[in-house]
Amino acid sequence: MFKIFIVNNRFYWVVALLSACVSVNSLAAEVNIYSARKENLIKPLLDKFSAETGIKTNLITAKADTLLTRMINEGRNTPADLLITVDAGRLYRAVQADLFQAVKSSTIINSVPEHLRDPNGYWVGLSQRARVIFYAIDRVQPGQLSTYEDLADARWKNRICIRSSGNIYNQSLVASMIASNGPEATQRWAEGRSGPRL
Repeated sequence: MFKIFIVNNRFYWVVALLSACVSVNSLAAEVNIYSARKENLIKPLLDKFSAETGIKTNLITAKADTLLTRMINEGRNTPADLLITVDAGRLYRAVQADLFQAVKSSTIINSVPEHLRDPNGYWVGLSQRARVIFYAIDRVQPGQLSTYEDLADARWKNRICIRSSGNIYNQSLVASMIASNGPEATQRWAEGRSGPRL
């Protein structure tokens, strides 16, 4: 059984991944896909793949955490050949749950840049998330709030609308800040303490 986790969708890379699924079992006439992306977003890519290859795709869509739970419950009996999900935090959780096996595919290696591939071959990223800050232009000047680090400034206390710290997207944001700025600076930022700008 072939397992690989991917983030978002880009046709060329999706074709490479689906092709790799099929190459694992040369008799495969179909590929089973679990997708956290909405059907109307991913189905056109799958239809194009099927039209070009003659290989049927079976698609199940649900929320990312629901699909991870489903795969955990299905264990080695999961019919999924490919999981399309979102966020590096979910990829980490899937690795920890031992939901897939590493794939060493020259098709994937040649199609997806190294910085978008797990070094152990467990997942492939297809796009990156832009983390943007929205603000009321009648109350905030662009120079006042241009980075996530700026949010720790006392002037924004009780003025920020953001998901809870338990949300996977925020956990990934904090992880990326730790990687970029270090744990001590990120801790100061998370606690809203002022100090040298990160």
